[in-house]
Parts: sequence; C-alpha cells; structure tokens
Amino acid sequence: MGRNLVSKNTNNLNCDVLVVGGGLAGAMAAITAAQTGVKVALLAKGTVGDSGSSARAGGIIAASFGHASSENKDLDDDPEIHIRDTLQVGCGLSSEEHVRALAEDAPAGVLELERLGVPFSKIGVNRFHQLKLPGNSRPRGCSVIGGGPELMGVLRKCLGDLGVQLVENITVLKLSNTEGQVVGAQAFGTKDGKHLSVSSKATVLATGGPTGLFRTVSGDNRNTGDGLIIGYEAGAQLANLEFVEFTLIFSVRGKILPMAGLAPFLSRGCTLINKYRERFMENYYSPETLAHAGRAEMLQAVVQETARNQSPISIECSALSEAVWSEFERSQGLSILAKIREAGGDFRNDPIEVVPAAHSLLAGLVTNACTSTRIAGLWAAGECATGVHGAARLSGNGLAACLVFGRRAGRNAAQFALNSENFSEPLNNTDSAAQELGVSEILPPALKSLHGKINTIAESALGVIRESKTLANAEMQFRKIQLEIGDVSTSYRPVGMTEIKNLAVLGELMASAAIRRRESRGLHFRSDATNSKQSWRKWLIVEKGQDSGLPTWHEKKQLGFDEEEIKHGTPS
Repeated sequence: MGRNLVSKNTNNLNCDVLVVGGGLAGAMAAITAAQTGVKVALLAKGTVGDSGSSARAGGIIAASFGHASSENKDLDDDPEIHIRDTLQVGCGLSSEEHVRALAEDAPAGVLELERLGVPFSKIGVNRFHQLKLPGNSRPRGCSVIGGGPELMGVLRKCLGDLGVQLVENITVLKLSNTEGQVVGAQAFGTKDGKHLSVSSKATVLATGGPTGLFRTVSGDNRNTGDGLIIGYEAGAQLANLEFVEFTLIFSVRGKILPMAGLAPFLSRGCTLINKYRERFMENYYSPETLAHAGRAEMLQAVVQETARNQSPISIECSALSEAVWSEFERSQGLSILAKIREAGGDFRNDPIEVVPAAHSLLAGLVTNACTSTRIAGLWAAGECATGVHGAARLSGNGLAACLVFGRRAGRNAAQFALNSENFSEPLNNTDSAAQELGVSEILPPALKSLHGKINTIAESALGVIRESKTLANAEMQFRKIQLEIGDVSTSYRPVGMTEIKNLAVLGELMASAAIRRRESRGLHFRSDATNSKQSWRKWLIVEKGQDSGLPTWHEKKQLGFDEEEIKHGTPS
C-alpha cells in the first residue's frame, strides 16, 4: 500500500518527488526515486498498467548484451556498436551525450527490470534471447514475456510495494513556480472533478507524446502531449517537433488493431509484400541499405508502393520455423499474436494487411543526459523529452530510452529533493474556473468536432510525406482551433478543453517546425525539398516568449543541451 500523502481536510498533496505520467519512464522514475527513501507521488491521467503507450508496446528493449542468438552463438556487441547504430539511424541529429548514456545504461536497466520481476525471453539461465530489430546491426532486442501489459503490470506492483502514492485519473493542468523553480503542480480529477494542488521539491515529467493528433495510432490515442505543453508554459524549451515516427499496424478484416508495430515480426524473419505477393523493398533499396533499413526507409517504400497502386501491403510470416514460432508464442503470444487471432487473422498461413499509423513523436522537452531541463526543479524523461533519436529512431530504443532516462530522472530528482530545504508553498496560480467546473465523462459534441478537425489536419499535413503549402495551411488551421476553443461551453470539464488545446498548440508548433526545416531528413520527408543538406544538421528549438507569450524559434548546431542554462546541478 502507498503512503497516504494526501491531506484528509484539503485537496493538497505534499511529496519530495512528483512524477507526472504512468508509463515506463514515469514508473521507473518513481521506483528509482522511492528506492532512495524519499516520498514519491505519481500522477497518471489514466490507470497505471492499462493506459498510455507503454502498456500497448511489444515490450522489446534494445540492450547490447551480446548474448546467444537463436542459433546459440555468442555475438560481438557492445555499447560502442549500439552508439554507432543509433547515430547512423538518427541521421546526424542525435545528441551523442544522450546516445552514449542510453547505450551504456541499457543493459543495467534491463537487469534491474528482471530483478524487479519482469520476465524476459531467455536462452538458458544467464543469456537473453536477443532479436535483430530493424536498423540494428546486431541482435540486441530483449523481449518481455507478455509484452507491454506484463511489463507495466509488474511495475505497478513495484510502485505499491515501495510506497509510491498513486493518484490516477487526474490531469496536470500546469506547474507551480516560485522564484524560477518548479515546486509542484495543479491538477484536476477526470472522474471526480476535484482540484488537487501538489507541493514537491522535485518534479519529473514523463507523460508521453501527442499521438492523439492522429486518427490512426499504434498506441493510445488519449496521449495529448500534456507534459510538453506544461513544460513549455513553465519556460522549458522544445526541440525536434518536425519528426513524427510512423509504423505499420495490422488491419484484419477491416478492423485496425492499435498495437505494437512490426518489429516483433520483422526481427524474426517476416517480410513485407504487395498485393501480388511480391517482396518490394528490394525495388527501392540496395542490399547494403536494406541490411540496416529502419522505419524511415520502410514507411517511404510502403507509401511509394501504395502510390503505384500496389496495395494492400501485407506481412508474410509463413516461412518462420516451428522453433521461432515457439519462442514468439512464449514471449509475445498474449500481447500481440492473440489479438490478431481474436480479430480473425491467420498469420501463420495467410498474409495480414498492414497500414501506416502514428507511433511516437521524436520531439520533446530539451534536457541534458541527466534529464535536467533548464528550469530548476524540473526533469523530463521518455517520449516527452528529446535527444537520443534525432531524425529517426533505432528500433528497440524507444522503451530503452524510457527505461534509462526514467531511472536517471528519478535518481537525480531524488538527490535534488534530499539536498533541498523544506517545502515552499506553491503559488496559487490555478484557473479559478477549473476548480468550480463540474465533471463530465462524455466529451461534448463541440470538442469532439474540434478533435476530429485536428485529426484530419494532422493526417493531411504531418504524415509521412509533407509539402510547404499544406503545412502552412495546417499551421493556420491549428491556430484557428485554439481560438475556437474559447467558444466551447464552460459547463463541461476543463480537462477535455485542455487536451484539445494542447493538441492544437502542438500541431501548430509541429507544422511551423516542418515548414522551417527546408530539407528531407530521417522521418521528415518534404516532397518539395527532397535532399538532405549538411547546413541543416541542427535542431530547431522553440520556447515561449517571456513578454509576448508567442513562440520564439532559434536554431542550434551544437546538438544537445547547453550546460550553461542549467540552474541546478545534478549527478548522472
């Protein structure tokens, strides 16, 4: 049972470390902080273990153990090779500081998960069964038995065992700031309609990305990028907003299955085919390129094949051996294969159609490799922070980044809290209207309509292929929606309005970033600027103007975090 940190008489909560977000990054931040003995509270918009992208992931984590492959051969892998692969796929925009942190810490992170009770597919007692994921030059994917649901189920139990206070079905509306330091947050219950004021010595944002911008997603379309916006509003910087990662998900008998991408299948030897059952990737790329092809190459080939009227595109799995199927069923049968069977798919004998879907955002809050933002008292980890992935993500690095930087954020936030003085009272800067409004579980028609508009705009302008005129129109439309939100009736819960506004603001910023990057690189492909340019090997960073409140953009060629901007020191 968690410690009761909530006052019985008021809607206040006091803690040493506040974690916002209930996925892998948030859970690991809370667990790691709690292991130091500080009081930790975790606020989640949904239910930890059920909502968010981590609970829907395939559960494959990249870590360079170099353990035995399915052929029972030891492998020559190490962090340096992992770093090289990550930088290559990132197309020159990854922060080497972040990449090194991920590659060096991932093995220890996986071993920590195993110690906490997370089951992994293994060969023998001490060796992981490692998969060769797309874009990786070595097999280094460690597969959680039961996938994302099992991973998050185990971590939820750990949170309780460590006394972490879980506050679920609650949305953080803004951070509290005193003299330039984050000292807590203001939140609103999505079910009970109650306002909650949190005081904390250190705060970690780990809320995921805004995949809710898109209609077709591989994870949870309730992800609305809340952490990015509340960090941005507090003065933190955002970067890499033009880079949206898409993947392919299954469509079985016309039903789209929002679940993990194709890495679990492709890493085991399945292939993509067109409507004539032809393997088409070879038509677009050389054997050398295909050997290290990642999602960017795969999606662009699928889009081009579809444009040539060669769809539907499907995945073909009939060539897999019984030994491979046995391991697949053991490790991810319940989390992946059972869902396809339940929908009527016979993946062992027939091709299964796949369709593009929004998978993650490679943008996020700018941090250093210790996960510090430039705002004192504020850390960020997981999909709402940027740095590792650059212009495209190496398969397996998504959960690895959540694991590694979640642990770093929790450890550093806890150390900061231990070194801090007693609590400062948070500013009473919540919207008074938010405390008075009632709660409604049903989103009003006006907000549903706006969300539908956002989906349509995002899918037309921010998809796999973009061009300047469509992006400029999207930028204008997203801005218009922000104005329309003011006309929505205030008799409905403020959380719905906040989420829609967050998506509209992020949509505008993402379109602005995509317009500004006048080239194609990684997952950002401009049909009117198809070449990559050395002069564009830089980040586009945006922050909220201090006087006007309008977005202020600048470019940064030295990738990563400017140490001079850190207002507090943290260990690694």
